[in-house]
Amino acid sequence: MMKKSNLAKKVGQGLAILATGMLIGSGICYSKETNPKGYVIPDLSKAKVVGEPRYDDLTEKIEGPETRLDHYRTDKKDIYKASVKGHVFLYAIHDLETGELCAVADLNGDGIYETKYSQEDLTYDQQGNFPAKKDLPPDWALTDFF
Repeated sequence: MMKKSNLAKKVGQGLAILATGMLIGSGICYSKETNPKGYVIPDLSKAKVVGEPRYDDLTEKIEGPETRLDHYRTDKKDIYKASVKGHVFLYAIHDLETGELCAVADLNGDGIYETKYSQEDLTYDQQGNFPAKKDLPPDWALTDFF
């Protein structure tokens, strides 16, 4: 079993870091929520890239690490973008002032980030799992493997 990178642990502790300019601005994330119209994703145009991409193994459907995690930073937020072979399925956002972590995900591949995860959904347990992991990566993002 692969050891989780620090970045992967942070993302697991808050896959919500990826897309919460709007989530954090609208209040605390308490649990998984769904909005058919979607949640706003972060604008990365002015964010700085932090380090090299990391890879994590989120699913047993594919052997080895399949999920790419790109880390970005703005003045007040760390933002993580999760993708598989270019298919972006999640943005997680960590508010550096409050410590809050949330994420938004596109679970059906329609380009609408309809699912929001709370920090609790993204926190690793002692076995290296987190509640949102059962949804991630979504099957549509794995289509290049099959």
